[in-house]
Amino acid sequence: MKIALFGGTFDPLHKGHTGIAEYILHAGYADRVVFLPAACPPHKAGMLKITPFEERMEMIRLAIEGKDGMDVSDFETKRAGKSYTIDTWNAICGEYPEHAFRWVIGSDSLCQLHTWYHAEELAEKCSFLTYPRHDFPVSTALLAEHWPMETAKRLHATILSHAPEYHFASSDLRGMIQAGADVSECLPPEVQTYLTEHKLYLTK
Repeated sequence: MKIALFGGTFDPLHKGHTGIAEYILHAGYADRVVFLPAACPPHKAGMLKITPFEERMEMIRLAIEGKDGMDVSDFETKRAGKSYTIDTWNAICGEYPEHAFRWVIGSDSLCQLHTWYHAEELAEKCSFLTYPRHDFPVSTALLAEHWPMETAKRLHATILSHAPEYHFASSDLRGMIQAGADVSECLPPEVQTYLTEHKLYLTK
């Protein structure tokens, strides 16, 4: 089975996340998309407080319930320490060798991939599916500033050029909610209800 692993903080999950997952499934890039919320994302260290894992997990579960081909996993909580992608990739591939895995990232992450933990090993081992973000255009030349040209070309080829683009991110939505703005058009209704009931992101 072809499985796309969609890692991230998902704080909160929004329609961009589910829209990309639907595109990957409908385009045949994967048979299943598994959301992998990070338990302790290293790139968020020192930043604003992250919503507890259980609440982020629940928002994802509510949003994808009944959606064919989508799952959510608490795999990241089974390992101690920070949620490094290469460690998760090696662990999952080792535990489920019968499946073919791809890792879903945004073009913003692709631009910064060279800064990730064990980046060279990750670029060598991991098969990516990269969704485009309008504010992070990626070219082979840009990637070649940090990677050998062969690697840059291979990474650039992972971009899903026909995937839908969404002009908002979780960080944008948190700020808008805190400011009292209506972001319901950007969120699955189940997530909107959860945020309202639990009063998430209303305080700093």
